[in-house]
Amino acid sequence: MGHRANFVVIKDGHATAYEDNWAALGCVHDFAAGLNHALEALKLYKETGALMDWAFAEGGYLIDHDQKTAIVFGESMDCEEMMEDVLDLDFENELADLSDGQTEEDPLHTKLIEGDYLGFLQDISSGWEGWLLCWDNGGVDSFSKHLELRDIHCIETAPASQPEDTLPPVTHRA
Repeated sequence: MGHRANFVVIKDGHATAYEDNWAALGCVHDFAAGLNHALEALKLYKETGALMDWAFAEGGYLIDHDQKTAIVFGESMDCEEMMEDVLDLDFENELADLSDGQTEEDPLHTKLIEGDYLGFLQDISSGWEGWLLCWDNGGVDSFSKHLELRDIHCIETAPASQPEDTLPPVTHRA
């Protein structure tokens, strides 16, 4: 079990891949915080020579410095739901008691839950000025395709396995 994630950084035609068994829920927020934060977060993860199969990687991002392109996918971590699951508490009522009912929703989380990927990318664009941002539910299959198009073969990739009905990618030039 876990919330597995893959990451790829491309610079000067060379790619480095990373993985982590628990990063999928938080990686979208690391990405949303901008390029520097997304790169800094990778220091926490293990370098790897292969990408996971689509079915196993639940989140991640690819950062291509050479083409100023970044691809992201995953789920937004809802702290309230996570706390309810982990602690078996009625967290919403507990939180409302502590804040006199004044809770504020994270607009980025709301956009991801609603599937407003373009709105998400537009909202985070200030941290990625000049980059082409892409939300791609194809996950690591989209990373593999990007590596193939760049003719980069130093990372082992699994055959594409995403379902045929996967939503198309959404892009935004920051």
